[in-house]
Amino acid sequence: MLEALRQDLLEDLTGLHAELPASAATPARIEKLRTALAEIPDDESLLREYSRLFLTPPAPAMLNLGFYLDGGIMGGSTRQMEAYYQRHGLERDPNFRDLPDHLALNLQFLAWVLASAAEFAGNDDAAALQALQDARNLIARFTLPGVNALAGKILPALDSHGLGPTYAELTRFVADVLKRDLAFLSERPPAPPPWESTADPESEQEQEQEPDAAADSNPDARLDCRICGSTFVAGAALTGMIARLEAQGLATEHLSVCPDCRADTMGMRSLTPPSPKR
Repeated sequence: MLEALRQDLLEDLTGLHAELPASAATPARIEKLRTALAEIPDDESLLREYSRLFLTPPAPAMLNLGFYLDGGIMGGSTRQMEAYYQRHGLERDPNFRDLPDHLALNLQFLAWVLASAAEFAGNDDAAALQALQDARNLIARFTLPGVNALAGKILPALDSHGLGPTYAELTRFVADVLKRDLAFLSERPPAPPPWESTADPESEQEQEQEPDAAADSNPDARLDCRICGSTFVAGAALTGMIARLEAQGLATEHLSVCPDCRADTMGMRSLTPPSPKR
């Protein structure tokens, strides 16, 4: 890992900055990172610093963004991040033994979404725009505020725990890139996050004038899963969707899928945890 950081990572950061400058401070940050890595004797020492900073209780910093945004773990921010993952057919790999708001997973998702936007461009411009808007919202609402808070925890811990500047420089670099990305993505109109309504004002006015087919739906209604046969509570969103389709004379049998089977039917794929380049 130390060798990958010293060679591959530094080489990649230098090349990326030449093509997409993150900030005027980036070259100096890369050199500081190079110096910090040169002072670490071996992989064990690198792991020891990581453990002291992020793992060993009471760890001075946590890599779970929700801890800084919500003041605890598995709060509203974590669930909203998961909503973004699921919107793009992704879920946390069970082998990744951490929470969905872990910084590594969050950054990997951003990379996935931005790559998807590049693939959609020219073929499905609406999907490309949606991907860019989701990336912008995620950075602005969660990733950048969380990384800034993380940096604020790391810096004072360096002296108190006798640590080198490696992870502080990495965090600063991430913050620089996120700020640049947010500035670029903010040139595009924002889209509502996946847990909020996407109805436009005209359609909302129409709904006020006409009775909503879902108004009388029962959020506690129970359905039989068409895949495994188990009975589950549909919930307000699903019962509302079924009511609207039935009001238009459309089939709804395909929606009777329990949460355990839903991931497969939606074609969701797993995110794998980040790994070294080599």
